[in-house]
Amino acid sequence: MIGDDYGPKHAGSGDMHNTTNYYIGVEERLRRGSRNPRRTAREHLVRLNRQFVEPPGYSMAQATLETSGCVLLVGASGIGKRAAGQVLLHRVGGQEAVVQDESGVPPDNEKDEENDEDEVLVSAQVPDDGLVLLDPAEDRLVQVMKGLSSYQTQIWERNAYLAVVLTESEAILVPEEMRHLLVTLRRPDPARVVRRHLEVAEISYTDQEIRDRPALRDHQATDPMRNLAELVRLISAARDQLGGTTGFSGWLDAALDALGELGNEVAAKVKSLSTGEHRALLLATAMLIGASADQVDLAATALARATAQPETDQPPLERDDLFQRMKELNVTVDRDRCVRFAKFGYERAVRQYFWDNFVALRGDFRDWARDAAVSLDIGAPVRARFVSCFADQALRTGRPDDIADLVSTWVRQNDRSRALPAAGLALQRGLGDQRYGARFRRLIYDWSCDSNTGADAAHLSITMCATVIASTHPAEAVVRLHHFIRRQGEVVRDRATDALFDLVRQDRREFRHLVERIATGLTHKNWDADFALFLTLARPRELTASRIGPLLAETFVRQRLADGWRAVLSRRRPEDWGELAREWLNAAEAFPRNGLWVDTLIAACAEPGPGAGNLYGVVGDWAREPGVDLRIRKSVAVNVINRMVSAAGGR
Repeated sequence: MIGDDYGPKHAGSGDMHNTTNYYIGVEERLRRGSRNPRRTAREHLVRLNRQFVEPPGYSMAQATLETSGCVLLVGASGIGKRAAGQVLLHRVGGQEAVVQDESGVPPDNEKDEENDEDEVLVSAQVPDDGLVLLDPAEDRLVQVMKGLSSYQTQIWERNAYLAVVLTESEAILVPEEMRHLLVTLRRPDPARVVRRHLEVAEISYTDQEIRDRPALRDHQATDPMRNLAELVRLISAARDQLGGTTGFSGWLDAALDALGELGNEVAAKVKSLSTGEHRALLLATAMLIGASADQVDLAATALARATAQPETDQPPLERDDLFQRMKELNVTVDRDRCVRFAKFGYERAVRQYFWDNFVALRGDFRDWARDAAVSLDIGAPVRARFVSCFADQALRTGRPDDIADLVSTWVRQNDRSRALPAAGLALQRGLGDQRYGARFRRLIYDWSCDSNTGADAAHLSITMCATVIASTHPAEAVVRLHHFIRRQGEVVRDRATDALFDLVRQDRREFRHLVERIATGLTHKNWDADFALFLTLARPRELTASRIGPLLAETFVRQRLADGWRAVLSRRRPEDWGELAREWLNAAEAFPRNGLWVDTLIAACAEPGPGAGNLYGVVGDWAREPGVDLRIRKSVAVNVINRMVSAAGGR
């Protein structure tokens, strides 16, 4: 019951990197009909379910969720409550369901023009039949508890399910009327947890190899579940790096060292280094594993400048040469002059040591990263590793704004080939973080609402909406894409439109969401962009697409479409919307027993205004088109006109 992060995951002492060019070619990808981005989240839940070891109290939690639609999970920190909440929701929702993670509520709740909400918990964002995990941020806990009862009522009315994660001290804030939903979880058997994860990772081991490790028993006795998760990921990484020569015992020893003793070894090494220049070289090596020695030396020099290290008075030829300095640092240089540490996991320990122990320099590390991540002196794969290493440390030490600042800088740089991949990878890491993902979704929201946002930032944001945010927060992806469409120029608008329709065509709930947004926008703001979206969204082939089912059969959808039609008929010229109206009349002609097409149009004309007269003219022209069955056309037209007259007479 360990892993609980969506998206790319760090898996040990090495680094996992995604070096996609983050916006070039996205239109082609969307046209190819890429798989639903939410599948990534589903796959995570399936894997988590396989890894999961039910803790004491789980059965009661399951029963409470199934009968009440809500459960409040209480327990000590580090026992895996989040994972338990995710698995509970996954099992009640089925294999195709995705958990909407509302952890880490942002300090300033998002306000949208169509849904201005001041509450911390926004019930409008809960989808019908949805699954919501709530792990409230500490500074918002009191406000969350105040609104929890009404929020839970909305969850129930939408046939959704809610799991809330709380510590034992936080449970005292739960409203009295909800205390019957509290269920206490206790720590699962840690040995079973480790074994289950090893099996899911397809790592072979023997019982003796597990039993004969006192250090492993110590970790299992005291570590939180996330540390046991990290241990298993380190074992997997050691297997990949060390190969089969050492076997499981060697992989486990290397992972245990990386998780514990290497930190002390690194601390001793740093203290033994006499100059900041040497320490800069150590950190630069740890950040640039796989780079050439020359590249590392250049990066170390830049780091020394960024941290204001004094220049040495010693002439260059009297100093230790590069290879002597690297040897002192236990760095190996292979025949291709690429650097790495001799010990597995050493670079990970170095990075953590510097960020943990040189707190005053974290801002300098950010300034160093700003230039190093886009340096011509460093190759693209190494730059990507560098960005991932920096982002992981910034997130680990609670400095998400360092990443946001760098992303904002990189998207404004002229050299797209280096700056945009760096910005994309850093943003992706931030969005995927459990604690700070909301901070980066907010950044994209702010960009989407600003008509002065540059094209590069917009393109990058659109890709993040389509491929990352949509996997766990599809409603937020819809909101951001919609804002970009309203406020940006043609190229960005077209790209955002492709991404938006690709998303909603695969998700019935988000199709409804978009219908509601567009109808509201047409009614209150009369956006030109919303009118263009309406002309596509309201086409009969979109509303009857088999991949999401016939939406016109839903009362809510018909009501919102009628609102949209009402605004369109009265505020736009018939030549602008006439083709869409004719498509609706064609649908009414093709399916005469299905009166929903006519019902919706009539509902749109039920209020005073020019809409009915404008539609009357289009219906008459449609009925007289050459080459059609005039008898059937006349029957449909008479029905529409008579009902329009009746509706007008009833006003």
